[in-house]
Amino acid sequence: MNGAGSSGPTAAALAARITGRTATRIADDIRRAVDSGVLRAGVRMPTIRALAAELQVSPTTVSEAWHQLTRAGVLRSAGRRGTFVVHPGGMSHLHTASGVITTHLGDGGPDPALLPPLDEAINAGLRAPGLHAHDFAYLTPELLRAVRRTWPFEPEAWTSTEGGSHASFLAISVLADRGGPIALEQPTTPRVHTLLHHRRVPVLEVPWDAHGPQPQELRKALEAGATAFVVQLRGHVPTGLRVTERRLAEMVAVLRDFPDVIVFEDDNLGPLLRDPDPSMGAELPGRVLKVRSYTPAFGLDLRTGVLAGPEPLIRAVNLARGMAGVWTSRILQNALAHLLTDPVTARHVARAGRRYRSRRGSLVSALARHGVHVDGEEGLIIWVPVHSEEDAVERLASVGVVSGPGAPCWFGTPPRPYIRVPTSLLPDGGGAQVNQLAEVIAEVADPDGSVA
Repeated sequence: MNGAGSSGPTAAALAARITGRTATRIADDIRRAVDSGVLRAGVRMPTIRALAAELQVSPTTVSEAWHQLTRAGVLRSAGRRGTFVVHPGGMSHLHTASGVITTHLGDGGPDPALLPPLDEAINAGLRAPGLHAHDFAYLTPELLRAVRRTWPFEPEAWTSTEGGSHASFLAISVLADRGGPIALEQPTTPRVHTLLHHRRVPVLEVPWDAHGPQPQELRKALEAGATAFVVQLRGHVPTGLRVTERRLAEMVAVLRDFPDVIVFEDDNLGPLLRDPDPSMGAELPGRVLKVRSYTPAFGLDLRTGVLAGPEPLIRAVNLARGMAGVWTSRILQNALAHLLTDPVTARHVARAGRRYRSRRGSLVSALARHGVHVDGEEGLIIWVPVHSEEDAVERLASVGVVSGPGAPCWFGTPPRPYIRVPTSLLPDGGGAQVNQLAEVIAEVADPDGSVA
């Protein structure tokens, strides 16, 4: 179905592959064509009117399908040039029982060389009391003592999860089950975007500026009926920003006017980030659901996260997991407890955090010398404004750099193009390699873009 360059399928050819006639079914059929490689990245889609005529549906129906696919990062509008299939940009698709989940390799992963050794931790986990007991150890006493020391508020209930992504899935699921739309920071981490999209949860956007989510936009979303607010307060993916103390207080003031709204705080990088760990939990008791991921600090094979918050929501999470006979291994929970309380490991993780910040900072500084401004100081990626996401991702790929398009970080229409460039594996101290990378990024960057 794909021609050379940017040409794509005719309306008739594409219509032949679409069995549904609702917006959602049309979007699902096109997504399958993209996932299977029938529709390749960069091809131009037929016009809305042409496809609607072939399908014998209203152009409004096809327009809504296009909107769903754009929000999911599958399509991107280029104005008069047309609508194009987005370059995968490091995306991979996992086929699960609940559907296709998209992972985003452009978000960067930890450097294996900076992960602490796990042998003593695993041995400690093997000595866990009650090992092999046939009950649901949702959170061992050892892990509870370890995480409680650094948790920014005292929650009503706790549970463990199989990492941060699993915790986000559980949290989004219980929030979606409450009904109503969800207020969502914009931009946001692609995993939250993907989860909300697959649950078909109505979203009300709350855009960030340089200080955090804008309180007046949060108020608009809550007045429009949002029942929850999803936000990152530090190490924000994709920007690397941290909410300021003043902005945090402003958001708390807004949320106090809506006492039934639950706040979901997503802490992606956990101990790799500097204290303080900002939270609204102490100011809004019984209303904050917080996840902390430990995978970036300790690695994928210690896949354990902690989710804490209102007792009814944690009970719902544990009930769903218990019905499936699922809980986090006591061995992994107590291995994590050992790592969180071991002074040698604490120093190792602190050094890793400093090196990640230095690596990111070296690329940010190199880009600044080329007149390209990048926001934020934390995280494992940078968020770069560009003229064209597709062109930028392809240009970086041509020199061996994996990056990701910015579209999957927006639920609605992106205000401008961005790309995500991982920084976790950059060499320490900057140097020629970082300068060369900055030169290539500067070629495709839009110097006038920023979050603010």
